[in-house]
Amino acid sequence: NITNAGLDFNANDAGIIIYDYNLGDININSRSGRIIVQDSSANNMRLEMTDGFIRLQDTTAQSVNTTNPHGKTVVTDTNINDLQVDGINKDIIVTDQKGKSILKNEHGSIILNDLEGEIDIFNRSGLIISRQDTAVNGTARTGSGRIRWHEVDDGQADFKIEACSGYTPDADDQQP
Repeated sequence: NITNAGLDFNANDAGIIIYDYNLGDININSRSGRIIVQDSSANNMRLEMTDGFIRLQDTTAQSVNTTNPHGKTVVTDTNINDLQVDGINKDIIVTDQKGKSILKNEHGSIILNDLEGEIDIFNRSGLIISRQDTAVNGTARTGSGRIRWHEVDDGQADFKIEACSGYTPDADDQQP
């Protein structure tokens, strides 16, 4: 259904491409397939899949919530005030996102590059890799996974890294 209030789409297995859409809300639910939203803006977006591919590129929104437990999610060049991405065993890749970003994954990787705004990242046992040109505020947490964080900017940031298990060197530890 496409109306002036938004777009609602439900499918079992679909390839959905939304290009240059600038109206209302977007709600898509598909068990598998692809969802691609590019050069678009919306108030709110809810994109749900069980096993597929979600891509947001050059997109602006107040709020975006993606759920893709067994699929891959890629977010590139976006300005989303509140972004939430949930996954279980595939990759979540977020590049050049402006706004608050909440990213949760169980076993897959979370890969970040040049985020602006507050971030909250949790990955139970997968890898978190981040490269930031500027300081970001937030938290990166893992249960038993690894975190690789590279920040180019020497500026001050309110940032916290937490791990439930693994090696954390003490201040007196002299290992390189």
